[in-house]
Amino acid sequence: MADYGAPIRKKLLEPYDAALAERLRAYIYGIVDLVPSKDSTQGCLFVKSSCESGSHAMPEDIAATLRDQAKSAQAHLVSFLQDEQSRGNLTTEADAKHLAKYLTSIMYGLGGQAKNGSTRRSLRSVVDLAISVVPVID
Repeated sequence: MADYGAPIRKKLLEPYDAALAERLRAYIYGIVDLVPSKDSTQGCLFVKSSCESGSHAMPEDIAATLRDQAKSAQAHLVSFLQDEQSRGNLTTEADAKHLAKYLTSIMYGLGGQAKNGSTRRSLRSVVDLAISVVPVID
């Protein structure tokens, strides 16, 4: 998470004056660019591990760590979206918690699709569709 997630997460904040949709797209594109990389094992290690966390094959302490990391990432995204809402970049009707869950579900799905061989171009088209429904204020 520190090596891969933190640098990508910075895309949510930089450049600060960029439109919210652009920053969200850059953030999730950063994930897309990472997961089908020749240097990776096709997919996101966190997502793949999380999928196994309920099985008997994974020790409970590791499963608990994965749950904690997922909660932390989710809380960070909720906080970010609430900040954007207070800045007037997200509609007041938007529910930051539901929106964060939606975006997280998209990101997890992208990891699974990458594991199954989806191309970067195909994954980016999913991101574009997902961002198109986010109730941003331009």
